[in-house]
Amino acid sequence: MVHDLTNPNEPRRPLERSPEPEVPGAEIKKEKPVMDIDPAEIVAVELDCAGWPAPYVRSVTRRQLGELLLQLDDMADDTEAAQPTCP
Repeated sequence: MVHDLTNPNEPRRPLERSPEPEVPGAEIKKEKPVMDIDPAEIVAVELDCAGWPAPYVRSVTRRQLGELLLQLDDMADDTEAAQPTCP
């Protein structure tokens, strides 16, 4: 769902979409969006935790960032699985 975020002080509300024009006999073809992302592009990653004297900044490729995010996701899953469940 797409939300209108133009005013952060207002509660989120779905955006209204204009109806697509109807053309007799026309078929609307929906294509998957193609993302042109260069996996070798260098991006900055900044970690900033409470108590640290300064943010930790490193430059990594988008490929490395993707791998790092997958590792963090796996770690979160492991942590969640290790948490005792409340009755």
